[in-house]
Amino acid sequence: MNEFYLSSGHGLYVRGASSYIDEVNEARKIVKQVADYLKELGSTVHVFHDNTSRTQRDNINTIVRTHNSKSRDLDVSVHLNAANKTNDPRGVEVLYYSDGNRDIADKVSKAISKASGLKNRGAKKRTNLGFLKGTDKPAILIEVFFLDSNTDVEIYKAKFNEICKSIAESLSNKQLNNDTKTVQVSSQPKTETEPRKVWYPVNVGDDKYGVYGQPGTDSWKAKASDYKGFILAARYEQIVKDTEWVNIWNGHENVGWIDKKQLSPIGFTWVTALQNVQGYSYKNLTSPYGTIKQGEKFALIEEHENKYLVMCFNKAMWVEKQFIKKD
Repeated sequence: MNEFYLSSGHGLYVRGASSYIDEVNEARKIVKQVADYLKELGSTVHVFHDNTSRTQRDNINTIVRTHNSKSRDLDVSVHLNAANKTNDPRGVEVLYYSDGNRDIADKVSKAISKASGLKNRGAKKRTNLGFLKGTDKPAILIEVFFLDSNTDVEIYKAKFNEICKSIAESLSNKQLNNDTKTVQVSSQPKTETEPRKVWYPVNVGDDKYGVYGQPGTDSWKAKASDYKGFILAARYEQIVKDTEWVNIWNGHENVGWIDKKQLSPIGFTWVTALQNVQGYSYKNLTSPYGTIKQGEKFALIEEHENKYLVMCFNKAMWVEKQFIKKD
């Protein structure tokens, strides 16, 4: 094998697991470094990170479609595993769909374990994963380690380069030189000087902490528990010292900034208003709440008898089905 397509699991707006570290952020680092090593070994490498999808279904479809659009010998998806927080070691495992891919999955898992000291959980057959089912070339999905195992995370930080080298070498069946460049995984915390504009509905999933006036500060603005169970609008994102913050709106005012780990994105599809229509409070199906204009797009969140729960201009409201169409 000498031509590979590597992609990181999940996406910018469809986040994966998060605990001691964040799956999406770290998977992207791993993919980049593995790709660099494969190129040093003379391989042809394609890399993809999903920065557009807003739902889990779109995310899987986008990744699979992109992989299938390129010439390659092997498809590789990089993920981090999760179960529950622990100090115990959990380890690496590599998933495959077709029995013909078991050997390469087993080889990669053993190589990562040997290079890093991570426990080897081995090759595991999975027939229910969209990436493995949808790609039309041989494919593996690497669960590099458990991000909620403190032991695994510390090994990863200490052995980042060794892990990435072992993946590149086991895929290509070639050896890197000893003077190959190395990368420090946690040298300087990443900080963005300006927030990024986004738009997606969320719930507060973890209400143990507060909402802050500014990202990365100790200036409290509200209790997160005050908003648990409500549909909120994520409007901006900003990374401060490796923590991803989200600015949220409750339909009436700017609530403030909250650690993204505390938020649960809500799946939705886009819909369009067929005419000007009255919306109703989403906690009350009969209380007037606002007007949506003809042609406006908004997010369809859930269904109730003859009404849809939608979010428009950062307001969550009920609208009669007859007045909207699904895009």
